[in-house]
Amino acid sequence: MFKILQIWGIGIISFLFIGALSKAQDMPSSLVWAQPLAVNPALAGIQDAKSQIRFSHLFRRMVTSQNGLEVSGFEMAYQSQLGIEMPIRSSLMDGGWGILVGTEHWASLRTNYLKIIGAYVVPLGAKVRYAQLRAGIEVGLLQKSLNESTLYLESQFSGTSFTPTYRYSISSFNQIRPDLGISLLWSRQQKIKGNPEINYFIGASMHHITRPTFNFTGIYADISLPIRYRLVGGIKYRTRSPFDFNYALSYERQGLSFLVHNSFFIRYALLKNALLFSESKAFFNWGFHLRNLETLIAFTGVEYAHKYLLGLSYELPIGNPQLENIYFGGIHFLLGLLLKPGVWKENQHPIPQF
Repeated sequence: MFKILQIWGIGIISFLFIGALSKAQDMPSSLVWAQPLAVNPALAGIQDAKSQIRFSHLFRRMVTSQNGLEVSGFEMAYQSQLGIEMPIRSSLMDGGWGILVGTEHWASLRTNYLKIIGAYVVPLGAKVRYAQLRAGIEVGLLQKSLNESTLYLESQFSGTSFTPTYRYSISSFNQIRPDLGISLLWSRQQKIKGNPEINYFIGASMHHITRPTFNFTGIYADISLPIRYRLVGGIKYRTRSPFDFNYALSYERQGLSFLVHNSFFIRYALLKNALLFSESKAFFNWGFHLRNLETLIAFTGVEYAHKYLLGLSYELPIGNPQLENIYFGGIHFLLGLLLKPGVWKENQHPIPQF
């Protein structure tokens, strides 16, 4: 009987931590575009500036146990990311490179990662104007660690009597594995400032191609991260006014989990000369994300003097009204710094920027 309980206990632990290992590495962000390097590696260097630095932090209060509409347990989760990137503009190559460092915490499970990212603009020839195809790659290291914890199994009825309660200890671990990702991105760029235009982009990426494997108990527990697939796309409608309207769609799948982000936002530019659509002084963004039809995320962003970036979002569950007063899904903020903007003094691509 003890052997059977032990096998079942290890099976339960494995099932729980398979889900934790697959989800904790890619905790869904509230500000989806806060770190473009994390969305699609091909976005490295797409901002027309000598370099940029972005720091974003997300913290979320997660429900860990629920009985009907009554919630009895919460857990705090955190995610921090620092991204540094620079474009590459030369006669030999057009593209960009970047470094992304991040850490995520879910209960006692911690994930740290370091990624070196490169993007390359694929030459399309002179006949294909105002369109761009970019390829991206990310190589790095993925570290996962787990603090030692204990699992208690309740007394179980053996057929004639109750067996005593058993206690199993999950061994702590700290392991590093290589990680690899690739991506493509196609975008239609802005032609003439001030003209009404419709620009669009579409991209795809694969993460964890190396399927990094982690072992945390020694038996029955070699867990390989599933490959994460992401599709992104969007459209920007530019008007003759300082306003433009944006819609973006993001779909992610990893193992049995998936996320769908519908994003809509309005951007407003303060121009030095509105009639000539000359250099702008600042951008403002307002909008919302609707994720899996379960949570609504309101956000705002500003870029001032082509140098400072600030973004803020707040997430609220809408699927269960009983949780709204006691549960929040995430608060996410972004701080960014752009150094020496280029000739355009703004991003001519339709990629969302915060």
